[in-house]
Amino acid sequence: MVTSVMTQMVSRLLLLPTLVAAAAVLVKGYVDTGDGFNAGVIAALGVLLQYVAFGYREAERLLPIRYAPIGGVVGGLLIALAVAFLPVASGQPILTHSPHQARRSSTSGHWRF
Repeated sequence: MVTSVMTQMVSRLLLLPTLVAAAAVLVKGYVDTGDGFNAGVIAALGVLLQYVAFGYREAERLLPIRYAPIGGVVGGLLIALAVAFLPVASGQPILTHSPHQARRSSTSGHWRF
């Protein structure tokens, strides 16, 4: 499959904003509608665009996709363990939600933390 240089350049320029938008949808789920499924779909579309624009071999060469499952599994497991057991270190029950419902979350403009 042959694509133009313009298509390849636009697809490379759209990859980072697509991944940032996916991360924003994932983080937004903390205070509003948004979740991992939607974020995964957005990120997958960004990566799929690379495969369509460059072809399989060139996209494999440009994207370190083959190493992502290893890092993703290890990173996800570490994050899950941290979320589960960090409250235990401060004397609270496992999987305690923070901030508690009675306490207001911090804000910066429209962002809530």
